[in-house]
Amino acid sequence: MTSTTSPARKKTSSKQAGTKPFGAYMAKSHMDDANRVYLYGRSLGLRVKNRDQFIAEIQKGLKVSSFGHFSKQVGLQEKELAQFTSISTRTLARRREEGRLSTDESDRLVRLSMLFDETVDLFEGNRSLASKWFRSPKKALGGLSPIEYANTEPGTQEVRDLIGRIEHGVFS
Repeated sequence: MTSTTSPARKKTSSKQAGTKPFGAYMAKSHMDDANRVYLYGRSLGLRVKNRDQFIAEIQKGLKVSSFGHFSKQVGLQEKELAQFTSISTRTLARRREEGRLSTDESDRLVRLSMLFDETVDLFEGNRSLASKWFRSPKKALGGLSPIEYANTEPGTQEVRDLIGRIEHGVFS
């Protein structure tokens, strides 16, 4: 099988929409058809094959290049992405010299990247449409964009719930 499209998500009832645990979203990452393994952190430019390796990368701090890769995927300047991940421009400059983000900075970046990957899946692999949706204000999020709203874990969960409702045809 050599499909280039994203694998379809398993449908659940609307009552279950948006109630999946964190690990369930990680397990849905793109599948590399040639090797038949799951990849984690795809919008960060990572080629991590399992959850433990992904967590280890976050704990040691992602390479700064992951930050740049993600900013291009989402269509934001790095300065804008720094604001959404609560990293000051001075800190980002220091991280460039060091080569790695801190664990906390990596965790915040991963939170956004996982939501973006889910958004890309929602738009059946169309990164352009996903990026536009991810950066545009949503009435269901109080007029904020998903990337703005996801600055806390509860906000992230609300965006995840919104994606689930849209995916299952529940009016939002």
